[in-house]
Amino acid sequence: MRALRVVLACVLAGAAGEAQQASQPVTLDLVLDAPEPMPLSVADIEVLESGRPVPVSAVRLQRPSGQAAPLAPIASDTDEQAAAAAADHLFGIYVDEYHLSAGAPFERMRDALATALRSRLGPRDLLVVLKPLDSVTAIRLSADREQAAAVVQGAQPRRGDYAPRSEFERDFLAGAPARIDAQRNQIVTSGLDALIAHLAQFPGRKTLLVFSEGIPVPRAARRTASTQTGLAPLSLAANRGGIAVYGLMPAFNRPDPPTDDGPIQDAGNADALRALALGTTGLVIDEATAAPGLARMVADAHRYYLISVAPGDPEPDGRYRAVEVRVRRRGLTWRARGGFAVRPVAPPPREPLVKPLPAGLRVPRHSSALIRPWVGQSAADEGQTRVEFVWEPAPVRAGDRPSATAARIALTVSTMDDAPIFSGQVVPTGIEHIAPSPVPSRVTFTAAPATLLMRMEVLDLAGRVIDQDVRDLVVNRFSGPIALGTPTVFRARTERDLRLLRENDASAAPAASRQFSRTEHLVIRVPVSAPPDVVVTARLQNAMGGTLRSLDIERVHDSSPDRQIDLPLAAFASGAYTIEFTARAAGTVVVARMDFTVTP
Repeated sequence: MRALRVVLACVLAGAAGEAQQASQPVTLDLVLDAPEPMPLSVADIEVLESGRPVPVSAVRLQRPSGQAAPLAPIASDTDEQAAAAAADHLFGIYVDEYHLSAGAPFERMRDALATALRSRLGPRDLLVVLKPLDSVTAIRLSADREQAAAVVQGAQPRRGDYAPRSEFERDFLAGAPARIDAQRNQIVTSGLDALIAHLAQFPGRKTLLVFSEGIPVPRAARRTASTQTGLAPLSLAANRGGIAVYGLMPAFNRPDPPTDDGPIQDAGNADALRALALGTTGLVIDEATAAPGLARMVADAHRYYLISVAPGDPEPDGRYRAVEVRVRRRGLTWRARGGFAVRPVAPPPREPLVKPLPAGLRVPRHSSALIRPWVGQSAADEGQTRVEFVWEPAPVRAGDRPSATAARIALTVSTMDDAPIFSGQVVPTGIEHIAPSPVPSRVTFTAAPATLLMRMEVLDLAGRVIDQDVRDLVVNRFSGPIALGTPTVFRARTERDLRLLRENDASAAPAASRQFSRTEHLVIRVPVSAPPDVVVTARLQNAMGGTLRSLDIERVHDSSPDRQIDLPLAAFASGAYTIEFTARAAGTVVVARMDFTVTP
């Protein structure tokens, strides 16, 4: 029986340990209203939940890292996550133009805020400034204090001014002043909610400063709210996310216009924002205390205590639990977070039973009827393959209705995992493109042997996309002592064209087509990777594979191992043909073939 009790105790202890591990650490932030920090211990802190003590396990003073090196630039969500993890503190600024009045008080507090952003923040602090009608989907932290200060300096107070200043306001903010005010209030609270949600995703204490004279709350909202303020949902979200809200509130004396459920007094609006600040460990900064108040806000951000607590009921249900934090030392005043939520730790993601297909395999394949592409391959250094690409417009068949004409191709080549290999535009190949052109008619790149994804956007003369072509590109491996690449065909219709090709004009682009007229003269080149003693031969075959004759083959030039054939087509009968290239060296034989058709 005793052994059974020991086993049960171990099992229960293990279960309790698993339950404790299943929740994230619970901390409460506390700020002392003192000129200098002082050491606090666990014995100095008391945390009560519904009058019952909550065990305190640690008290830590949080201070800036002391590093002066700037944070890495932020250009993406991933950059922002990395920079926020390394930052000393995060600040959000909401400039509530709809509830700010023009005048000297506004200007003085605006200038004080801009000065504080430029001079008081630490080198590793991040901030974001938001105004009404700014996109809440584009909120991103930044280290650029000057830009943030410029946004603040450019604020336009709009309280009582209902003239539309954007297309959105003309279309959606219309009607009597009371109706416009209600719409503006919704815009402001939605913006604050989005800014709180963005800051809450990062760990530690964050600061949100609301520059406003007060956000009006209808009487009905006050009567039904669980606190004095209709901004209670924002207060709850800020406390859940570890955000301290500060109010920067200029003096004002203009009454609010009446709303549908009765007039709202300015004092009520100010009280709502004050309650939001005081309920989240923040402060209200007025005109008389603007500069020292902003300095106090930054000092709070850079010097606060984190209290680690062990709730009696560690079930990670995410429920917000109100507590009271007390400091047992006499003569101290403090502001502390009034609650916490025990959040579950997300279990590690399971390895999927079937791994998802690479991105390239999920792209639908499609062959365009407007183009005729050609891809050649040959051996390159270090096991890579040299890939060459040209294309021609597809010929219009007799009886077909003329369609849009392909003038360019925007070519993109990538791996199946979407890693880029090549990107660029290509014009059609042909004798008319032998002359230099700003856009090439032939492109080359190297790639490792693999199956790649080749995407082509077909453009007309105006640059509009008229079709798309998506296909696989199998990049071959050229291994061994001998390798023959893809035979390349150059076509000539005049003596000048033929002379340029025979001189190995580097600007000549190969033909994409494999259908030729008897009036043309072909120069066919085959890339060769082999030892110097390699012997390369060529023979012409008919459609049945029978040999018609051997073909004379020579080096392209003395320093090149590549071979070429001069092939006039005047004596060819109409039909299909094959040229077979054979390379022999050291007992190894490699064969490459090229099919083509001759028409009258």
